[in-house]
Amino acid sequence: MQFHLLKLISTLIIKAFVYRQIYCISSGTNHLNMFLTTDMNYMNTYKILIFLVILLMAAVCQAQDGETPYLTKQFKLSNASTVKVETVGGNIDIVGQSSSEAKVEMYVRGNNSHDELSEEEIKERLENYEVNISQEGNTLNAIVRPKKNINWNNKGLSISFKVYAPKQITTDLETAGGNIALSDLTGKQEVHTSGGNIDVASVTGDSRLETAGGNIGIEDFEGKLTVVCSGGNIDLDNVKGEIMVETAGGNISLAGTAGSVEARTSGGDIRAKITNLEKFLTLSSSGGNITANLPEGKGFDVEIRGDRVYTDFANFKGFLGKEKVEGKVNGGGVPVKMTTSGGNISLN
Repeated sequence: MQFHLLKLISTLIIKAFVYRQIYCISSGTNHLNMFLTTDMNYMNTYKILIFLVILLMAAVCQAQDGETPYLTKQFKLSNASTVKVETVGGNIDIVGQSSSEAKVEMYVRGNNSHDELSEEEIKERLENYEVNISQEGNTLNAIVRPKKNINWNNKGLSISFKVYAPKQITTDLETAGGNIALSDLTGKQEVHTSGGNIDVASVTGDSRLETAGGNIGIEDFEGKLTVVCSGGNIDLDNVKGEIMVETAGGNISLAGTAGSVEARTSGGDIRAKITNLEKFLTLSSSGGNITANLPEGKGFDVEIRGDRVYTDFANFKGFLGKEKVEGKVNGGGVPVKMTTSGGNISLN
């Protein structure tokens, strides 16, 4: 309702402006003079319409933020439980909490986000899906699958899940076209989306994150981390552990990263600020620049190759060239390898 009203008022404003301009041109009135001398009724009406648009935009945003779940179910879970969520065309949000209570909220929209469906229309369309929200032992399932081929333009649904669960859980999450978010969890996480973003915050444990068409952002993470991104950017902030990140077509940012790190991109830049290194550091780009800051006072065995290499090592022994640097920093230590086929490397 709000969207259609917003669209109507916006159309009225545009038409009023266009008609006024046509009137001024046909009557020979200068545009600037028109705005300066136009009657108060016109200006007041214009202001009122603008004000209504602002109010409606705020109302739409509030309605989206406070969306009511179509279905809510509650369960009891232990800290060793597994949460398995699978959906088509919707988002997944998993939130950890200090409680054995678990709650699953299911949100249903038309496949076109602007469609406003009645409860009867939603029930009718849901008949084309298998919906399983249940608990089997220590596994909580929230699974939606289409029963048959669906005309997505006319009969499809976007079905999203938000799950509140104990912090210490294992997740297995998959969506064919939506975003996935994880927060405040401790455990093993398996996450896959075919066309959305992945956001992770305050998670501890081994995790594998994959997206075929979105960006991945991770903040305050500790554990073994594998990130695979087919076409987006990867941003890590305050991540510690054994880290492997790879993107086929985006940039990689590693801020405040510690541990053993391997980062590869086929078509973007890499920016890395490493606070502590353990076993290795490998940065590779097929078509971008690499900029890296390493912890001071630590020993490294460095092998760096690029179109142009810039370094400011204070205690270095080895070969120092324009396109290649190979040798030992502070007597040697952790292996550091950086390569780019089509860019420069700056290492501090």
